[in-house]
Amino acid sequence: MTITGSGEISLNDIKTELSSSNDNLRAYAASASFSAPDSFSEFYGYEHFLYKGTLTVGSWPTFGLNIAYGFSDNEEIGSISPTGFKTTDITELYWAGDVLYLNFDSVTLPTFGKLVINSTSFNSGGFTEGLDGYTKSGVTTNPFGTTTGATRTIRISA
Repeated sequence: MTITGSGEISLNDIKTELSSSNDNLRAYAASASFSAPDSFSEFYGYEHFLYKGTLTVGSWPTFGLNIAYGFSDNEEIGSISPTGFKTTDITELYWAGDVLYLNFDSVTLPTFGKLVINSTSFNSGGFTEGLDGYTKSGVTTNPFGTTTGATRTIRISA
């Protein structure tokens, strides 16, 4: 959930976004990497991400005629750093054949609100839960591009 970009912001709005029980604006601002002096206006449009990382794009052939682009620990292609998300690791994040894949090294899948690849956002509501991760069909544009070795910023919100 993103804090409003205009109008009134309450301490409770910030508290909810940061999933905190604290009631201290300085602590919130420090958590968001804002420097003093603190003001509510710093939080206009702010979104707290539980995960921030970098993916190095790899590519590999998949079943059929598709080429996958992104990262796969299973295929040992591409990379992501850091790998840890909540209590598990991201094992795959890639696009192939109009489907986006986000897989984890866990039987219990972690929940998330939004996946952002560079500036392209995907809300969790559009993903389907599978055995070891999530898939999102109908992603017609490859969010990683086709340049092997290129880097992409990855963010995941609560």
